[in-house]
Amino acid sequence: MLVNFINEILVPVLVSTPSGVQTQLPLQCHQATCYWLYQAANNSNPPDGSEFVDGIFNESQPLLGKIARLGRKLSETDFIRKSVSGGTVLIFCSETGDAEHSCVMRWDGSIGGYNQQGWFGTQPPASTFSAQNSSDIPWTGSKRNKVVLANRNPPVGNLIGVQGAIAVEYVRSNMQ
Repeated sequence: MLVNFINEILVPVLVSTPSGVQTQLPLQCHQATCYWLYQAANNSNPPDGSEFVDGIFNESQPLLGKIARLGRKLSETDFIRKSVSGGTVLIFCSETGDAEHSCVMRWDGSIGGYNQQGWFGTQPPASTFSAQNSSDIPWTGSKRNKVVLANRNPPVGNLIGVQGAIAVEYVRSNMQ
């Protein structure tokens, strides 16, 4: 289950530079979400660097945009009612559907992800794991059903929730 993998990624993802030198991939939000989806789709086996260079995760932002189409728009009420379960992939999307940030609900109700500075109330360091409180989601709009998109123009979008099993199956069925 996806929810079991949402923690700090301890095994570095190594990619080769054009000169053939192995270097560690600094994880961004979509790459971390893809890493966890891959683990859940592959019986706990982590992806290697080739998945991020030549494989399904080479274009992680468009991939998360496609996965977002499999989910539903969330509002603050969904979190107050606790109807968003652990393992749900959360994708902050622009009004045009571009995936701007992704993270995953954890088993304890917190939101785990990488590069979350500016998206919630705290400012964790870049390219690091953090767990955020769902009450810190920057809701806006009269119905509290829009989110503020960090450093984006326009600054308002939607928060889409995709059930973990659906997102994992999408990754599994689209791997090369």
